[in-house]
Amino acid sequence: MKKLLCIVAFLMLNIFVFGTVPEAIKYQAVARDNNGNVLSNRPVSIRLSILKTNVSGATVYVKLTMQ
Repeated sequence: MKKLLCIVAFLMLNIFVFGTVPEAIKYQAVARDNNGNVLSNRPVSIRLSILKTNVSGATVYVKLTMQ
């Protein structure tokens, strides 16, 4: 019985540890101009939008970053 309780506790611990949502979205991108040239050391503006259900869905969140 003690062994079974240890196994159940271990499984529950794994669910709580690996089932958590991360605090951020990790993303990397390369900014390019219309000709495909990399825009290095130049200011760019970035707009992040989270839409509901699909591409034409309602906007849930918008973040605009200007640099």
